[in-house]
Amino acid sequence: MHAGRASQSGIIAAFLARDGFHGPTQILEAQDGGFCQAMSDQFDLSVATAALGEAYHSCEVNIKPYACCASSHSAVDAVLELKKLGGFSPAEVDTVIVKTAKGVQVQCGFPYRAEGVVQAQMSLQYIVAVILLDGMALLEQFSDIRIVDPQVLNLAKRVQIVLDPDIDKVYPQRYANRVEVVLKDGRRFETRVDFAKGSTEHSLSFAEVALKFKSMTAQVLSAEAAECIINEVESLETKEDIRSLTKLLM
Repeated sequence: MHAGRASQSGIIAAFLARDGFHGPTQILEAQDGGFCQAMSDQFDLSVATAALGEAYHSCEVNIKPYACCASSHSAVDAVLELKKLGGFSPAEVDTVIVKTAKGVQVQCGFPYRAEGVVQAQMSLQYIVAVILLDGMALLEQFSDIRIVDPQVLNLAKRVQIVLDPDIDKVYPQRYANRVEVVLKDGRRFETRVDFAKGSTEHSLSFAEVALKFKSMTAQVLSAEAAECIINEVESLETKEDIRSLTKLLM
């Protein structure tokens, strides 16, 4: 709901602006009601304009490629890497051990129970199980039907979440995870991922962002409409204005 309320506020602001509503001119620095004063008794306003026009922090924004808690993303990448390395099937898996930070263990290491989509999105047990089975973690993997699938539930029970002191030392500067897969024949595969796909250090390609967009809009846009929007966004830097894009979004 919290993300929905932010979107709601944006829509309300757009409608107000369209109808000529004027807001305050000092939204950051006003002593009475300004954002900075509201958030902290001590703040450095100069940080807001430091390296203005030179440093673009939007380039440092992380994009989540998976429809689940960001703390789990490096574990997702680790599982995908191990599947590719070992070439094993989910049926061959005996146990999966996710070695993580204490904060992640508390946040995402609880025993999985199929009690709703958000429960699944926050559960490392569920996330690891579904990535082993499906090889992806998009909206489809967190549907009401998928989160109660007996095959996923059975595999989730074999996922263990344990504390790793080395991983804990770098958290939360790094949302790292170490994953070990133990097969029924005794073979073991292990890897550590410090920077998940979609982070500043391991950024997504345009094609990968487009894939996420298609997944997220599949229920409201036709494949043709989604492709037109993607093409417009890809060529934005060559356009004089964005009206051709906004028409597609209405």
